[in-house]
Amino acid sequence: MKALIDTGSVISIIPVGLLKLAQELGVDMDSMVTMLGEAEENQVLDASGNPMKFLMRIAVDIKVKGAKQAKVHLHIQQSSDTSILIGTNAMEALGIEVTLKPETDTNQETQQSTFKKTVKVRSATWLDELREDKDWSPVIEAVEKDVEVE
Repeated sequence: MKALIDTGSVISIIPVGLLKLAQELGVDMDSMVTMLGEAEENQVLDASGNPMKFLMRIAVDIKVKGAKQAKVHLHIQQSSDTSILIGTNAMEALGIEVTLKPETDTNQETQQSTFKKTVKVRSATWLDELREDKDWSPVIEAVEKDVEVE
């Protein structure tokens, strides 16, 4: 089974096509799935602000190869697709992280390494571009103020 990791989605989605395929292969979905209720209880919008339609919400154990297994809440979408979309609601539980690697400047004169640093304060997230030659005191102050610096 394939899955798409979508850092822009706050929900995880399973298409009807995958559920039908599992049923055709003899998988006992009734024993694996916990029904969570109607999907229309909370309105979900796509990136363009348009309402999305879902049939139901379920919870099912998902195992990511090379990562963890966790019970994930999924919205069932009417689609013949066979890939799960894993949103940010499930990433931490499944052991999925997005890491930004240092980007090296190819200019021989500067030879500065640039990378992005994520700083979380309560529910807000900022991406600050930092250079090795910059003052790190704002980051150090953030740590001293008990703000999570990843």
